[in-house]
Amino acid sequence: MPSNTGISLVSPLPLEFRAAIIQEEEFQRAMGDNLILLRALMVWDEEGTLRSEEEDRSLVAQLQIKMDLLLTLMSAGIRGLEPLPALHPCQLSPECLLFSMPVAWLPQVENPCGAIYLHPKVTLPLLLPAIRLVPVAVQGPSRQWRLDFRLSSVVQEILSRLIFRYHRRQIARSRENANTSP
Repeated sequence: MPSNTGISLVSPLPLEFRAAIIQEEEFQRAMGDNLILLRALMVWDEEGTLRSEEEDRSLVAQLQIKMDLLLTLMSAGIRGLEPLPALHPCQLSPECLLFSMPVAWLPQVENPCGAIYLHPKVTLPLLLPAIRLVPVAVQGPSRQWRLDFRLSSVVQEILSRLIFRYHRRQIARSRENANTSP
């Protein structure tokens, strides 16, 4: 699945599609939820590691981010817990999402909002309001799609940093595996 989209997160991830986000108020609310999620994932990933990017972040700020995530997850839980969607091969960059679906799959609405779950323990999805969704290629029983999405500048910046962090970890793991192979 890797293609020429720069640094990206390549992994099978739970993915589903929702109704298009059209109203500006809906967009701002989605970006607020995305901001809470991404900040929490950045802090969550920091634990147990040396802080190089955000050394000056106070423990109180980290606690606030975790509390925001907790309250958001609790409100989602009150609305009803559902199982995570099925895993699909994904390649997420800060500007687009490449993913594979069965050939018969077609979006139910024009320019749907992608909902991708980045962490197995966090049942809050990253919402990706579509600008454009187009089929790219057919590969056996699957069709590859490209979702170009719109994010607020702050959310896009944090997503870029998170993807870069995940990308560095994938490279480190591949080096470790290469060094341990006979």
